[in-house]
Amino acid sequence: MYAQDVETIEVDVLNYNREAANFNDKGFALLEVKNYSEAIPLFKKAIELDTTNLTYFENLGLAYKKINAYQKMLENYQKAILYFPEEPDLYYYCGDALQEMEQLDKAIEAYTLAIKVANDDDTVEYLYLYYFNRANVYLKQKDNMNAMKDYNRTIELEPYFHGAFNNRGYIKFNQQDKRGACDDWRKALELGNKTVAKYIAKYCK
Repeated sequence: MYAQDVETIEVDVLNYNREAANFNDKGFALLEVKNYSEAIPLFKKAIELDTTNLTYFENLGLAYKKINAYQKMLENYQKAILYFPEEPDLYYYCGDALQEMEQLDKAIEAYTLAIKVANDDDTVEYLYLYYFNRANVYLKQKDNMNAMKDYNRTIELEPYFHGAFNNRGYIKFNQQDKRGACDDWRKALELGNKTVAKYIAKYCK
């Protein structure tokens, strides 16, 4: 291959990348004004032109989520994993889609993969959400033991996350640990969760 051929290929790639970014920017502008149906084909076009930009997949997935198209959301992130297998958030997003579709066992598998790919590293920004959402699935399955473990880990990672205190309090209450439940609900209220006030008023006198 001659140097001129290499230069031509590099210019073509650059042009594709710029065009992809342009489609993405237009799609994001539509996303911001909640015009999700028109944003979707633009994000899809951006991905067709450039599969090296994770943001395009994330924006498309968000647009699908906004219109409750969870199967398409799942398929989008599964495709993204082919290009970014070491990105734990993608497995987490798959878990969210599967949970919305009530495929609970598969959702747990996806969240577990997210934790594994992240190497359970405390520095991973959303690691606490991987555990929290997996705990929520366990709670739906009435697997209180594993749900409790994951809520504990969530709080260990993010001690100011009121959702974990609220849900852990629910488990404690059902386990007849009224004092523990009330402590968790009071903490959740302190952290800004107003919905627990009714539980505190009713059960924590």
